[in-house]
Amino acid sequence: MDLVQNVILQTEYHLSQAQVETNLVRKTAQILSSSSTRSAQTAYTWWDWVLRGCAVGSALIFSFMLFQCCYFRHLIRFVKASTNTILTLSPLKLPTLQRLK
Repeated sequence: MDLVQNVILQTEYHLSQAQVETNLVRKTAQILSSSSTRSAQTAYTWWDWVLRGCAVGSALIFSFMLFQCCYFRHLIRFVKASTNTILTLSPLKLPTLQRLK
């Protein structure tokens, strides 16, 4: 009877030990998969912010360049018009610089 009881106890011990090992394997797999997912999400989020920053920076640079082009176009027209006005109203008659076009 003692032999049978020892076999049953050893079997129960081995079954519980196998269950503990199974639980450890499951938890380890869950931790590894969640950590790799978390690092992938962090990397995606980091690159996402980098790309958003580049897009915003490009939009700002484009807006600034557009403003500069419009401003200098206006400035060139203004200088050209004022130069023509000055040459027209000046008492000096300069044959080579009568009117700029």
